[in-house]
Amino acid sequence: TDFDRPSLHKTLNLPQNGGLVEVLHSGRQVEEALVPVKGNVRVATRGAVVRRDTAGMLATSRLRDVMAEMSGQADYVLCDSGPLLLVHDNLLLAGAVDGVILVVKAGTTPCADLARVKTTLESVGARIVGVVINQMPPYQMKRYYNRYHRGYYAKSEAV
Repeated sequence: TDFDRPSLHKTLNLPQNGGLVEVLHSGRQVEEALVPVKGNVRVATRGAVVRRDTAGMLATSRLRDVMAEMSGQADYVLCDSGPLLLVHDNLLLAGAVDGVILVVKAGTTPCADLARVKTTLESVGARIVGVVINQMPPYQMKRYYNRYHRGYYAKSEAV
């Protein structure tokens, strides 16, 4: 669902044709856009051509219908989107899914931006279910968990 700069098809070496854009515009079944990847995992790429009104399709009931159809065929449906503060169309997607997982880059994403994203998502009724921090340097992780480990076990031994 990253309509501006899709990369999933490149990462997985999949064709771009017959993707989510075509399903949204034509009313075709989601099954036609799903490509088997491995085991029970299937992917719907963006599609080859994005029309001018594709972003507008995110504001229609068609997006909810597509999400419901995908949910009926899978245990989990994950939608990858572009940065929310740069691509506001993603707010429409956030309102159509059950939950949002924020992905931030360690040391790059300012806390103020993260707070702004949280407020913006909550304003459209999106449910934030978690945060993933990418590219956290291992030395920072070790320092954090050593502190956590000492604090956790010091409290439990004192009881």
